[in-house]
Amino acid sequence: KFTRKGDTYLVATVEDLTGQVEVVFWPNTYRAAHEVLSEDAVLIVTGRLEVRDEAVKLTANKVAVPDLSEALGAPVVVSFAAEQCTAAAIERLKGVLANHTGVVPVHLQIVAADGGRRVYQLGDALRVERRPGLFGELKAAFGPEAVDGEVGDRVFGDERDEPSWRRRRQGSELAASG
Repeated sequence: KFTRKGDTYLVATVEDLTGQVEVVFWPNTYRAAHEVLSEDAVLIVTGRLEVRDEAVKLTANKVAVPDLSEALGAPVVVSFAAEQCTAAAIERLKGVLANHTGVVPVHLQIVAADGGRRVYQLGDALRVERRPGLFGELKAAFGPEAVDGEVGDRVFGDERDEPSWRRRRQGSELAASG
């Protein structure tokens, strides 16, 4: 849909097994999150809830795409250049992984000078918990190219995307109802 000024906004229905709710993504939030707003997407939507005559409507302020890689079983992939893959580096890798034990499998990718790649799945004793500290330690020990990807949700938009007059009105509504 379009506002009077011609800006695009979206009215969507979000549903689960317990019911459904209409969600309005005003232009600022829509612009920030439009690339992830698709049918059957798993999203975290936060905003202002309105209930009128048993009808529920949510005005979205922020949309986040949760990191489901651990739930889906995606491995952590650590990349080494072939010349970097020494016995000392492998021992250091084992030490870092031991500090973050968990259930996520770890794959070691060895990249040859000609661009060829070999991937090895490390044993169950070296499984990890996907968290920022793990990625930070791996990058500190082996360089920023050692791991591809991060842990955490991708967030689009937030309450600062709303006009200040709308934030002030919401604050007064909360004060009046609380």
